[in-house]
Amino acid sequence: MPCIDDSGNLSDSGKALLAALSKENLGVKELSSQIGVPLFKVRSSIRELVEAGLLEESAEKYSLTESGKTYL
Repeated sequence: MPCIDDSGNLSDSGKALLAALSKENLGVKELSSQIGVPLFKVRSSIRELVEAGLLEESAEKYSLTESGKTYL
């Protein structure tokens, strides 16, 4: 489930993840249940968004970086 295309645009699922994390820091399981996407897809999306510098992880919770906030 790619979250960012070759042009740098976020997919709907990527936007949903960022939107959920704009309200509070969440873990993978919490994100999965909140946005209604299977856990394995959330995990792969999180990896992609962390690598892109849009999310950061601390104590098994994810939050938006400044770059992530600009996508919203």
